[in-house]
Amino acid sequence: MNNQIKEANKGFELLTIGLILMLSNVSFYFLFGIIIRYAALLFGILLIFYAAWKRGKPYITKSVPLFLLFGIYFALLGILSFLQGHAISYDYKKQIFSLIAFGCFCSGYLLAISKTVYIENFKSWKVRVFTVITIFSMIGFIQYYESISFHGTARGYGADTALNPVGIAFLYTSLLLVFFTLTILSRNVIDKILYSIAILTSAGVIVTTASRGALIWAFCTILFYFTSQREKYFKFKNFFLVLIFGAIIIFSGAIIFSNNVILGESIEILIKRFTSLLDVFNNSKVSQSDLSANARLYYWEYYFKNFSDWILFGEKNYVGYPHNQYLEILVRFGLLGIPLLLFSFYIIITLIKKFTRKLSAYDIELSMILVIFLFSYLSSLSSLSLEVNRGLWLGLGYFAGYFNFANLK
Repeated sequence: MNNQIKEANKGFELLTIGLILMLSNVSFYFLFGIIIRYAALLFGILLIFYAAWKRGKPYITKSVPLFLLFGIYFALLGILSFLQGHAISYDYKKQIFSLIAFGCFCSGYLLAISKTVYIENFKSWKVRVFTVITIFSMIGFIQYYESISFHGTARGYGADTALNPVGIAFLYTSLLLVFFTLTILSRNVIDKILYSIAILTSAGVIVTTASRGALIWAFCTILFYFTSQREKYFKFKNFFLVLIFGAIIIFSGAIIFSNNVILGESIEILIKRFTSLLDVFNNSKVSQSDLSANARLYYWEYYFKNFSDWILFGEKNYVGYPHNQYLEILVRFGLLGIPLLLFSFYIIITLIKKFTRKLSAYDIELSMILVIFLFSYLSSLSSLSLEVNRGLWLGLGYFAGYFNFANLK
């Protein structure tokens, strides 16, 4: 049993380092340069794949039928995309991202069906080292943002970087949730302090994006985490744990970043964006108050009005995305996307059902995948295209295996 625990810890160590690198690669640019940034992204993804392969080797043969089934289905979706002239047919980045997404799905599945041991007391000096490096890289990111803040970039990072605030918000909120899990479930006080610092610096990067969606969906995810994993009744005390934890993080962040003018300005922008969102809901000054929200409303209204044009085989020459996972699947693939849509419904409904009605052990790997996936899934309802949402695909694969084959139910 000790050997199993050691192997489980090693596998989770690889997975955690992989997630940290994959999610924090942007800030590595400001500490080490562009080459190291992309090397971190690639190495992080490969570590996740390797962790799944190493632990799941005995189960690969058993998994081949399912991988073939999904592989053939995704290939059909790809063929339809090429025939319909979608952006993926000529954009090599989208092609690479799609392959990575499928790899994340397979990796998540292997991780779930090969999991036999709970990890309750995780300690790793390697994860600590990568956490420290990541903290310094995020500080470098914030310093860079401060250096360009007075050059007309109200919400953005300058044309030279090609960085998207929404993408940054998604990545670093996912990273924050990784450190959140490590902070909550680590038993070592030093680890809790270190990972809490990583939470604060992640939050600092998120603030620079002035992203409402990231904050809303992160709060919903953390609230679900605290109020789930129970036997029968809603525990109101867990709601207060969320409030207390959030208050501590906000208070600590206010002290640490009190002298950082640009973060204060970012918070003002964020408050204004929440205010303008209320204007949209109140139908006042709709055309001017919130371009981001109005663009989404326009897309949704447009596609619903032109339902008959795309429902059979998807939209011809599809380029953008309608900022909603369900609508994106149908607009891209038409009737051929319905199996994927039903699969997505099955996973999220089953997850909510099982984690609100049954007691689950406080396994750190399960908790980490849970919060990353739930946040990614919720984010996909208001933003992020399918190709770049790696947390979504990792979680879909993981919980497909967990609900059907793993002995952790």
